[in-house]
Amino acid sequence: MGGAFSALFGGGGFVYAVYLAGRVEDKECLRATQSMLIGLSALGPLLFFLLAGAYHDSRLLMQAAALLPAMWGGLWLGRHIMLRLTREQFLRILHGIVLASGLALLARYFF
Repeated sequence: MGGAFSALFGGGGFVYAVYLAGRVEDKECLRATQSMLIGLSALGPLLFFLLAGAYHDSRLLMQAAALLPAMWGGLWLGRHIMLRLTREQFLRILHGIVLASGLALLARYFF
């Protein structure tokens, strides 16, 4: 399902998070597994676009390189925030984000 949502909406990380939240008890293990799943699901399209020649534009590569520190900063910040949350707090936030994104999709569809 995560792959299908990634293909349809550009991101299926929330599906992975909901699935893993019911199966992985340790929140640090959950965070690491989630990061690895999202990274690996991005690797396939990255390789296909690379083989297709979509990344021959040096400006695109420079932009991606410029955004790497923001990515690493987000991972660092997310890890430190998650270490301070209980599992219940994390799940409450996760379910709130999933609910809000679902409502936004419904609103976008109907309005």
